[in-house]
Amino acid sequence: MFVRLTNITFSYADFVPLLRDVELQLAPGWTGVVGYNGAGKTTLLRIIAGEIEPSAGHVRFDPPTARVEVCPQTVETMTAAIANFAATTDGASRRIQGELALTPGELERWPTLSPGERRR
Repeated sequence: MFVRLTNITFSYADFVPLLRDVELQLAPGWTGVVGYNGAGKTTLLRIIAGEIEPSAGHVRFDPPTARVEVCPQTVETMTAAIANFAATTDGASRRIQGELALTPGELERWPTLSPGERRR
């Protein structure tokens, strides 16, 4: 799957654009997004996932039926999204669980997991 962003611009309400003319292509595999607090990392990911619309520009997927979801980084409580991911048994989910060395049984130990283990 490829994700291609073309001339992405985004601003909240009438504020100065947080993202301006972003050009990006993501190939299959792992990609890290790093930057200062408030730089627009989460906003960029939410645009890619289709949760918010850019002010300008386009996001294209190849294949067009590809899907991206944002997984919140909160680790205080086990959310329904975490439990659902652990319970999913399709091939793609199992592959990702394997790559991250996740075992659904670890969720039973949620209160004793470190913040890093919970994020993983």
